[in-house]
Amino acid sequence: MTSRTTAADAAGSPYEAPVNEQECQEFRQTMELAGRRWSAAILYAAVAGARRFVEYRRAVRGISDRLLTLRLRELEQQGFIAREVVPTMPVQILYSPTPAGAELVAAMQPLGEWGRRHRDVLERQPPD
Repeated sequence: MTSRTTAADAAGSPYEAPVNEQECQEFRQTMELAGRRWSAAILYAAVAGARRFVEYRRAVRGISDRLLTLRLRELEQQGFIAREVVPTMPVQILYSPTPAGAELVAAMQPLGEWGRRHRDVLERQPPD
């Protein structure tokens, strides 16, 4: 039986308790998914109400059209963004967060709050 390492444990030595390998792998996979460049910003824009491509482009400043298209496709394939084709003239493509996407954004909110409290730490970090 393995025990969990908590945030309180992290204040001491992180090696005092065995790490649950399954939880560690799930945490790593989640952080890599959410931390992929532009993914979190796109998901946040979706939860904030962006639906059309141009709205995402406006909300996620600095992203190229090509990369926005790629990330939207990836997020759709992963089940975080739903894509709807509206048969109008011209055809409209609408994107919206899935329940899993909205839940992931809600789970990331504390990280944003941490960032607001620790801007000095974030500003010291080299850009990726």
